Amino acid sequence: MNTTAAAAKAEVTIATIRTWCRIGAIAATKHAGRWIIDAESLDQRIAIGTRRPAQLPSDVAALLRDTFAQARYEHSPRPSYRAAVTGRYVLPPHTWGSAALLRWGLVDELIVRGRTWYLLTPAAVRAARP
Repeated sequence: MNTTAAAAKAEVTIATIRTWCRIGAIAATKHAGRWIIDAESLDQRIAIGTRRPAQLPSDVAALLRDTFAQARYEHSPRPSYRAAVTGRYVLPPHTWGSAALLRWGLVDELIVRGRTWYLLTPAAVRAARP
């Protein structure tokens, strides 16, 4: 399984899948510069993620709702580096609380051409929508 299929199955970003491969969170080998992911290992990792408490602490949930209100949905990439964030909710630079959301796995950090983007994960968007 490739990173795109694994990301769709796990409902995370491709960058998260690559990180899991790199740190050994899922069994994967690299062939010709591409990750080949073991499906059973990915299923186990997804199961670990589903064991998280369904309820976020109230302070984190409130922070997530406030952050979601500030985020903008990126839909029109003009410079080529913005193609990486198309279709995602992008946080404004220096958003207060983004480090806490990053620790909870509700924000992905993406560095493209030296610029850091903070993007809400699909799970965070689902939890933040009214």
